[in-house]
Parts: sequence; structure tokens; C-alpha cells
Amino acid sequence: MILFILLQNRQGKTPLAKYYVPLEESEKHKVEYELAYLECIHLFVEILDHFFSNVCELDLVFNFHKVYLILDEFILAGELQETSKRAIIERMSELEKLD
Repeated sequence: MILFILLQNRQGKTPLAKYYVPLEESEKHKVEYELAYLECIHLFVEILDHFFSNVCELDLVFNFHKVYLILDEFILAGELQETSKRAIIERMSELEKLD
């Protein structure tokens, strides 16, 4: 059974929400917030995949400093700072040129 349909943008905003079961506002907010985390994880994996050309666990182990650098471009002090994959990849390319 489908309980709800949500569409979220990269900033975690929900422009469309349709609930088929009654939920308290606090429960709705909690569900939408948890989905925002999943979107962040998905975006992080997409960036890693692009940066490492089909990322695998060994890329993360042997290039951990680059992974942390990507995280620093993506998340700052526990808050999502940038949601544009292209902007993060461009910034990483600039930093790679400095090496």
C-alpha cells in the first residue's frame, strides 16, 4: 500500500506531497527530513562515481584524503553546503589542478 508520494528538490524542499494516510505534521516533517538525507547520500555517491570513474571501495581506501576533500566541499560543520553536483565536480577539478 502506498502511504504517501513526495517529490523533493536537491535543497531538500518538498514542492509536492500527497499523503494517503493521516499523519501528524511532526511525522510528515520527520519523513521528509529522512528522505533529504537519502538524497544527500545519493548525491555523494554520484559525485564519487564521477570523480573516481566508477568508484569502488579501494578508491575510498587508497584515496581517503580526496574523499574527505569532496566531503568538505559537500558538507560543512554537519550542514549541507552545496547541492549542485556540477559545482562540486568543477571545484574538485580546480583543486586537482593545484596538485
